[in-house]
Amino acid sequence: MKIFSLCFLLIASALSLFVYKLKVLDIPIKPDPNYRAWAIETSIDVKVQGKRSEISMYLPYSNSKGEVINENFISDGYGLSKINSDFGRRLDWITSKSKGEHNLRYQVLVKPVIKAKPVRVKRIKSKNILSKAQIDAAKNIIEVAKKLASKNKSKNKSRASLEIKEIVKIVKDKSIIKKDFSA
Repeated sequence: MKIFSLCFLLIASALSLFVYKLKVLDIPIKPDPNYRAWAIETSIDVKVQGKRSEISMYLPYSNSKGEVINENFISDGYGLSKINSDFGRRLDWITSKSKGEHNLRYQVLVKPVIKAKPVRVKRIKSKNILSKAQIDAAKNIIEVAKKLASKNKSKNKSRASLEIKEIVKIVKDKSIIKKDFSA
């Protein structure tokens, strides 16, 4: 009975790890031409002569351009120490009184961050906090800003950015609203 419990536990943990990588880390099951990730491997050959040795290397970290998805550290007889410092993440491989040639390997899977994932926002029912007169005034400001933006012939800016710029001008200088913009 113990062997069946152990087998069930191993299968359940493997399945949960599989689902975690699929859902949370977004690693696809089938080959996807749109999925881009870089597999990077560093291999270091070391010849030790019976003394304490320490090998350090800086590790990649997740930022706005890329996300570290998975890391593997392969080293026989070496202890690992990951340190976060002001200069970034560092890995120290340490062994004491080992002899011979050793191979240390570091593998990482990095996924570039292309776009932000949509955020689900829970809608909250609320009453209008603006009066009808305030809503009409806001609509009037938007219409005036649209007219002013249409007169501006800037090639470098989008129409929306021009309209926003005009809204800011109008709110700062309230006398603009009183003018007549009919063409």
